[in-house]
Amino acid sequence: MTDGSTATETLTEYDPGRSFAYELTDFTNVLGRLVSGVRGEWTFSPDGSGTLIRWTYDFKPRAACHGPIRVGLGPLWRRYMLAALTGTVEVIEHAGRMISCSNATNRNPLTGW
Repeated sequence: MTDGSTATETLTEYDPGRSFAYELTDFTNVLGRLVSGVRGEWTFSPDGSGTLIRWTYDFKPRAACHGPIRVGLGPLWRRYMLAALTGTVEVIEHAGRMISCSNATNRNPLTGW
């Protein structure tokens, strides 16, 4: 992580083109004092001409940490997730535009292929 701390990430489920899930454990930062682990899941569903992306997180609080997780960490984490997901979508959309432009410029101007 950017602060030098670490965590163990394990892929727990993978359904190509539909979803994947993972667990984070062994946090060496303050999060390790609050939770024993975190489960994240990404799901992808067709939505008109695009894709609906759902990213969920399930914190596994340590004893007596349920309140601080719900009241403090939950809202902060939601903002982080929204910013991360927005950035991910921007990268994907930019890559898609680059591929479209590349395909358009590689076409034969006489045949359109």
